[in-house]
Amino acid sequence: MTLSAAILVSLLVSLTTIPMLCARVLKSEPAAAHGWWYCTSERGFGLLAGGYATSLRWVLRHPRTMLVVTLGTMALTVYLYILVPKGFFPQQDTGRLFGNIQAAQDISFQAMRQKLTDVVDIIKSDPAVDTVTGFTGGGGHAGTTNTGRMFIALKPQEERGLSSDEVIARLRPKLAKVPGAPTYLQAIQDLRIGGRASSAQYQYTLQSVDLAELNAWAPKVEAKLRTIQEIVDVNSDQQDRGQQSLVVFDRVTASRLGLSPQLIDDTLYDAFGQRQVSIMYTPLNQYHVVMEVAPQYWQNASALHDIYVRSPNGAQVPLSAVTRYEPANTILSVNHQGQFPAVTVSFNMAPGASLGQAVLAVDQAMHDIGLPATVRGTFQGTAKAFQSSVENQPWLILAALVTVYIVLGILYESYIHPITILSTLPSAGVGVAGPAPVQDGAEHDRVDRDHVADRHREKKRHHDDRLRVAQRTDGGREDSAGSDLRSLSVAVPSDHDDHGGGLVGRASAGGGHGGGIGVAAAARHCDRRRPAREPGPHPLYDSRRLPLPRSPEASMGTSPGGRSAPCRIRGR
Repeated sequence: MTLSAAILVSLLVSLTTIPMLCARVLKSEPAAAHGWWYCTSERGFGLLAGGYATSLRWVLRHPRTMLVVTLGTMALTVYLYILVPKGFFPQQDTGRLFGNIQAAQDISFQAMRQKLTDVVDIIKSDPAVDTVTGFTGGGGHAGTTNTGRMFIALKPQEERGLSSDEVIARLRPKLAKVPGAPTYLQAIQDLRIGGRASSAQYQYTLQSVDLAELNAWAPKVEAKLRTIQEIVDVNSDQQDRGQQSLVVFDRVTASRLGLSPQLIDDTLYDAFGQRQVSIMYTPLNQYHVVMEVAPQYWQNASALHDIYVRSPNGAQVPLSAVTRYEPANTILSVNHQGQFPAVTVSFNMAPGASLGQAVLAVDQAMHDIGLPATVRGTFQGTAKAFQSSVENQPWLILAALVTVYIVLGILYESYIHPITILSTLPSAGVGVAGPAPVQDGAEHDRVDRDHVADRHREKKRHHDDRLRVAQRTDGGREDSAGSDLRSLSVAVPSDHDDHGGGLVGRASAGGGHGGGIGVAAAARHCDRRRPAREPGPHPLYDSRRLPLPRSPEASMGTSPGGRSAPCRIRGR
């Protein structure tokens, strides 16, 4: 899109603003002495132009070779486009890192806090790290107790001497030594397109209307992606492996001991539910009093064996006497994308790998694993934008080529000349075909009138002819030398550019201006349109070894006495 917009803006500016600026800004300067810098640069430009002329002669002498080179260049370009690794946004080094810890789903808050402390200490010990801020729990994304987040600020580039990705690569083996707390780091990017917050920079999301089927396939996809060499730090936001303990009580035994279900429920809530029992008021603030068991009893389900229930008669009855415990898995959180449950697998690029290679590898892995049609996998965020860009690139390139072709067609006033020039093959009317045989007058006039530029020049010449005849009629009839121009032969054929016979044709046909006037005007018309001196060597004619156009005097056959001999018609 950027290339197409740039070409369109260039087209508009080159056809409108640039010609106007040239007419207003470029001025003719009188001849004057120039300094050494001007003379030196002019000699350099002369050498450059000479070298270009030499190369142009060689190219025009070998059109078939250049055509082969052109086709080979196009084929090589297509091959390199397929071969070269592709990316989207360049990897930035903003000096900031984001870290995410995903501990076991059955970990307690106290154990997770200790894991977070260990990870933060390892990161702070790196010489390239300035500050680290970490926290666990909370609301929003990754608000479960087994997840911790960190924001890391690096030292300035000149102090650390390493890029953000190199710092991450150095920290990765150190963080892997913390058991039960896999940590994923990524460099924060200023440009990021869509996607949910995740533990890595790129995301691949699975969706299904069947939550059970989605939970069954998500671990398989994650395991398959871990085998791909182009990506690292593969992780998933699936949280369905939490641990829970179901407390099943014996109603008969509990009733015999005087324990009701409500009493058992209240006892468990007092121990683990963080019940608010009071509010303490002070002159400046107020504090909520929460009742709970000591934190060391939160670590596992074995703490239930130490819970006692007070019976109505004041006796302490062990909870294990009237209940049994059934451990089971539970879902900690269910993510959605749109209206459907979703599991996102995120990953980072391996050193030396490109996003294009990773996208192709992931697509191939999904094909190999046989992902069912009921589970839909798509890239998200930057990876999705890159995939869409790659799919649209051929059309954007084609649009750019068409725009360039239209620009060349406008500049050359023909849509055939750009093809001829780009293919290095000659075409009729370009100027390399040499003199052509005289065509029939009617046929030549019909063909020549088909060109828009020729019709424009025809109208201009006829208008100039009428003005000249009106201004010089009297002077032409009273020639100072007394020579009777009417006595000259009027067999002078019309110039091939003067359609309809030009002034000569009109004068010989008795157009009302006199035969002599028509001949003189025609001679002056030829002198006006052609240069007086012999043109120098030209690369196009020299390469083809074709004769150069002759001067007006040679073509008109001017006699020493000043009379004009009959003109010879030359082909275009």
